[in-house]
Amino acid sequence: MHLKVTSHTNTRIGKKKSFVRTLVKLLPWEITHIGLLPIYFSDNPQPTIGLYLANGLIIVYLVYFIAQKGKRTIHDFVSGTKVILSA
Repeated sequence: MHLKVTSHTNTRIGKKKSFVRTLVKLLPWEITHIGLLPIYFSDNPQPTIGLYLANGLIIVYLVYFIAQKGKRTIHDFVSGTKVILSA
Protein backbone atom coordinates (compact mmCIF):
# COMPACT_ATOMS: atom_id res chain seq x y z
CA MET A 1 0.00 0.00 0.00
CA HIS A 2 3.10 2.21 0.07
CA LEU A 3 2.44 3.52 3.59
CA LYS A 4 5.14 4.72 5.93
CA VAL A 5 5.04 5.66 9.62
CA THR A 6 7.11 8.77 10.38
CA SER A 7 7.53 11.41 13.04
CA HIS A 8 5.89 14.79 12.53
CA THR A 9 9.08 16.01 10.86
CA ASN A 10 8.90 13.14 8.31
CA THR A 11 11.90 11.37 9.83
CA ARG A 12 12.16 7.71 10.70
CA ILE A 13 10.68 6.80 14.08
CA GLY A 14 12.75 5.12 16.76
CA LYS A 15 12.12 1.94 18.70
CA LYS A 16 10.47 3.79 21.60
CA LYS A 17 7.85 5.49 19.39
CA SER A 18 7.27 2.25 17.53
CA PHE A 19 6.77 0.37 20.81
CA VAL A 20 4.38 2.99 22.23
CA ARG A 21 2.38 3.06 18.97
CA THR A 22 2.03 -0.72 18.94
CA LEU A 23 1.22 -0.89 22.67
CA VAL A 24 -1.59 1.65 22.39
CA LYS A 25 -2.91 -0.04 19.25
CA LEU A 26 -3.07 -3.48 20.89
CA LEU A 27 -4.12 -2.38 24.40
CA PRO A 28 -7.86 -3.15 24.07
CA TRP A 29 -7.16 -6.63 22.73
CA GLU A 30 -4.73 -7.49 25.51
CA ILE A 31 -7.15 -6.19 28.15
CA THR A 32 -9.77 -8.48 26.59
CA HIS A 33 -7.46 -11.49 26.93
CA ILE A 34 -6.83 -10.69 30.59
CA GLY A 35 -10.56 -10.07 31.16
CA LEU A 36 -11.45 -13.46 29.70
CA LEU A 37 -9.24 -15.44 32.09
CA PRO A 38 -11.69 -15.33 35.05
CA ILE A 39 -14.55 -16.27 32.73
CA TYR A 40 -12.64 -19.24 31.34
CA PHE A 41 -11.87 -20.68 34.78
CA SER A 42 -15.28 -19.96 36.34
CA ASP A 43 -18.20 -22.32 36.87
CA ASN A 44 -20.58 -19.35 36.58
CA PRO A 45 -19.07 -17.06 33.91
CA GLN A 46 -19.94 -13.37 34.18
CA PRO A 47 -18.59 -10.40 32.21
CA THR A 48 -15.65 -8.77 33.96
CA ILE A 49 -14.58 -5.15 34.28
CA GLY A 50 -11.76 -5.94 31.85
CA LEU A 51 -14.22 -6.71 29.07
CA TYR A 52 -16.16 -3.51 29.71
CA LEU A 53 -12.91 -1.52 29.79
CA ALA A 54 -11.69 -3.05 26.52
CA ASN A 55 -14.97 -2.32 24.77
CA GLY A 56 -14.94 1.23 26.13
CA LEU A 57 -11.43 1.77 24.77
CA ILE A 58 -12.47 0.51 21.35
CA ILE A 59 -15.33 3.02 21.34
CA VAL A 60 -12.93 5.81 22.35
CA TYR A 61 -10.57 4.79 19.51
CA LEU A 62 -13.42 4.83 16.99
CA VAL A 63 -14.84 8.15 18.17
CA TYR A 64 -11.38 9.75 17.95
CA PHE A 65 -10.86 8.35 14.45
CA ILE A 66 -14.25 9.65 13.30
CA ALA A 67 -13.63 13.05 14.93
CA GLN A 68 -10.34 13.29 13.04
CA LYS A 69 -12.21 12.47 9.81
CA GLY A 70 -10.08 9.39 9.23
CA LYS A 71 -6.84 11.37 9.06
CA ARG A 72 -5.31 10.27 12.37
CA THR A 73 -5.67 7.48 14.91
CA ILE A 74 -5.29 7.60 18.66
CA HIS A 75 -2.14 5.47 18.61
CA ASP A 76 -0.53 7.97 16.23
CA PHE A 77 -1.57 10.85 18.51
CA VAL A 78 -0.16 9.21 21.64
CA SER A 79 3.11 8.16 20.00
CA GLY A 80 3.61 11.41 18.08
CA THR A 81 3.67 9.74 14.67
CA LYS A 82 1.84 9.99 11.37
CA VAL A 83 1.25 7.73 8.39
CA ILE A 84 2.18 9.00 4.95
CA LEU A 85 2.24 7.64 1.42
CA SER A 86 5.74 6.65 0.35
CA ALA A 87 6.88 6.77 -3.24
